[in-house]
Amino acid sequence: MIALLLAAAFVFTNPVIHADYSDPDVCRVGNEYWMTASSFNYFPGLPILHSRDLVNWRLVGAALDSYPEPLGPGEGVWAPSIRYHDGWYYIYVGDPDRGIFMVRTQDPAGKWEEPVWVVREKGFIDPCPLWDDDGKAYLSHALAGSRAGLKSVVYVAPLSEDGTHLTGPSRIVFDGHATQPTIEGTKFYKRNGYYYIFAPAGGVSTGWQTVLRSKSPWGPYEEKVVMASADGTINGPHQGAWVETGNGHWFLHFQDKGAYGRIVHLQPMSWADDGWPVIGEDPDGDGIGQPVDRWEAPLWSSPNRLEVSYTGPYGLSLDWQYPSVPRPFWHFAMPAAFHNPPIRDVRLYSVEQGSGYRNLWDCPNLLSQKFPAERFTVMARLVFRPNPQLKERGEQAGFVVMGTSYYGLRLTDKTGGALLETVSCVDAPDGTEEDCRSLGMLSYVDGRELTLWVKLEVRAEDTGTPVPAAVCRFHYSLDGKQYTRAGEPFRAQPGRWVGARWGFFCNRFTPKNDSGSLDISDLEVREEYAPLEGFVNSEAGVPPYELPDVLGGVKTVKKWEKKRRPELLRMFEHEMYGPVPESVPDIDLVLHVPEGVDGPVPAFLGVDFFAAYWPCDTILSRGYAVAYFDGGDTANGSIAVWAKQLSKALDMLEADPRIGPVAVIGHSRMGKAALWAGAVDNRFAMVISNESGCGGAAISRRRFGETVRRINTHYPYWFSRRFHQYSDNEDMLPFDQHELLALIAPRPQYVASASEDLWSDPRGEFLGLCGAAPAYALYGLECIREADFPATGESVIRGVTGYHIRPGRHEITLEDWLHYLDFADRFLH
Repeated sequence: MIALLLAAAFVFTNPVIHADYSDPDVCRVGNEYWMTASSFNYFPGLPILHSRDLVNWRLVGAALDSYPEPLGPGEGVWAPSIRYHDGWYYIYVGDPDRGIFMVRTQDPAGKWEEPVWVVREKGFIDPCPLWDDDGKAYLSHALAGSRAGLKSVVYVAPLSEDGTHLTGPSRIVFDGHATQPTIEGTKFYKRNGYYYIFAPAGGVSTGWQTVLRSKSPWGPYEEKVVMASADGTINGPHQGAWVETGNGHWFLHFQDKGAYGRIVHLQPMSWADDGWPVIGEDPDGDGIGQPVDRWEAPLWSSPNRLEVSYTGPYGLSLDWQYPSVPRPFWHFAMPAAFHNPPIRDVRLYSVEQGSGYRNLWDCPNLLSQKFPAERFTVMARLVFRPNPQLKERGEQAGFVVMGTSYYGLRLTDKTGGALLETVSCVDAPDGTEEDCRSLGMLSYVDGRELTLWVKLEVRAEDTGTPVPAAVCRFHYSLDGKQYTRAGEPFRAQPGRWVGARWGFFCNRFTPKNDSGSLDISDLEVREEYAPLEGFVNSEAGVPPYELPDVLGGVKTVKKWEKKRRPELLRMFEHEMYGPVPESVPDIDLVLHVPEGVDGPVPAFLGVDFFAAYWPCDTILSRGYAVAYFDGGDTANGSIAVWAKQLSKALDMLEADPRIGPVAVIGHSRMGKAALWAGAVDNRFAMVISNESGCGGAAISRRRFGETVRRINTHYPYWFSRRFHQYSDNEDMLPFDQHELLALIAPRPQYVASASEDLWSDPRGEFLGLCGAAPAYALYGLECIREADFPATGESVIRGVTGYHIRPGRHEITLEDWLHYLDFADRFLH
């Protein structure tokens, strides 16, 4: 009973998959859920995803690794359906140019049988089988107007019991021209004596979800719109799967998000007394639902996450795809450790392009992946080795964002080196000529080899619609440390029925019996997909909350130090920050010591994400040393790693006879790291956090500014994976940040905010410090109280704790430092 109550308290947020899984369909078998989706001309095709809660999905297989005929962009595998019948899993697919085929298996994560053509007919799409109670079987489907010259109609055909062929002609059972234009995407069900056909209408990006019902599979069918977009909701919510669980009814569908592709949402679904479903929420009670952006999870759910756990038929993880069936000489999956997500190092061989090649739209060997989030960064190390036997130089390799228009970086083999340039193309399917801009010639080393590091940043830009633009910026580096921006920002464009994709290519244009290559290694895909809008920015929006008891019933310093404090440390380590690493990357510590000062001097220690803004001359003139190290080598690390590095730096300072007590200080993310370092390592004599916000000094339960969900999705690598289960579930946290600050007692600590930095929740940071008072009281020390909140620009000190709120934005300034130095004068000398 307790487990059930806990599960009901958890919520999920939409989309559940922020990636291009178009036309999703799902079937349930026992406690497992299996999803497939359109893959068009991309291979491996027909992805297979698995879940146990409908929220978190894992890409575990693919039903197609080849195709009987060549495919062009946008052709091939259109909206599939997946069903389980008599011990077999079936997928039915419409190929708009060829007909409807079926594949089946008894292990959806394993090998699927070869395709069987159920019916050969141009224009037939969106099929779905139904095995009836009386042993008969039927197949619903729709028409592609671009192939058949007719659309907006729904068909039903008799299907053989084994599902391999039609036993009679298809028959139109519903004409939607008058009320349901462009009705398609059929999903066939039976419930309580009614046959239901779920079918979207109104267009992919602008439509709605319709349901048809009849007492006979052949009609006549009634119609009803059961979900549509409304102000503030997603566009075109339709085409998906009804799933029944042990905890109600649910509907998975897609949203066409432009360059980001067709992303997957999960909606609650209910059945009204009149026998019609309602999908989403229905605030006005008209029987037409609208999408929700969050809801109580159908089952126990941790945060939305798509994982990849399966190596595909080509030796690469299944998130890699080609826009055609690959030839076996296109790549080599190099032996290397799997990354997270699992991505092998890969060598692409240069592939000879045919005489009809016009631009990368015609390149069948472009190895690419879907956009994984609204905000993400891709980084990789490339090694280009052109074939030295090619007399006509010109082999090319590059990194690109691909769609109907594309942009990227390209290396071209030339006499004397490789030309690095940006390459772009507008309206690529029309054969438009590429626009190339030189970034300079690069020299080969070790004969014919060149190493280049590349980076792609994709950020969402508001368009005033539910679909943001995907703004892409490319960078390159010759040493893997200092990056140079390449060219101008580029707004990604979707492909033909698919979203934009990022990927790599290696091409040649002259025949030869051997090939050059491009090695891709050290690949990192960092997702940061939470939207920034819609956060609580006023006290009126803060929900009611109750903070956990800091002391947990202990009343003495001895019990605090022996029982409660270790208990809190374990909880923070296990549930939030992750274990303290045994080893971390080496650091080069920079130390400035004031001249003419006798004896050990106190020091400020921090990380060089912001030390450039430290007023070092002022700090030194006040008699303090300054120590910092470069955090760039672990810029994608975790709070636990940065905190451990701070302790490692303290080891070095303690070995220096010129250095006395050390204050650890941090701004923003490093403010979080400074607090955790100070909590874990009692040797820090003072702890200072400047605008540390969520995950730092701010109370999480306030949900003000940056929330647990937003920080987990923007920076999923900062905290432990267990912390993700508290996204939108802050009340389930077994602690809050006031207890982190309490772990620093009885040592002096100072917290600071900025008046315009609502994202960091100034009031919440102040209350975090106030909440640490019971721990300080055990030591007979006073602590900041709620009545002490100062006016902007002023500082308050009570006991060994201090706070100020500076006018201005999210930064660290001389004004902040003057407060810190005055505080240190009291307690650090």
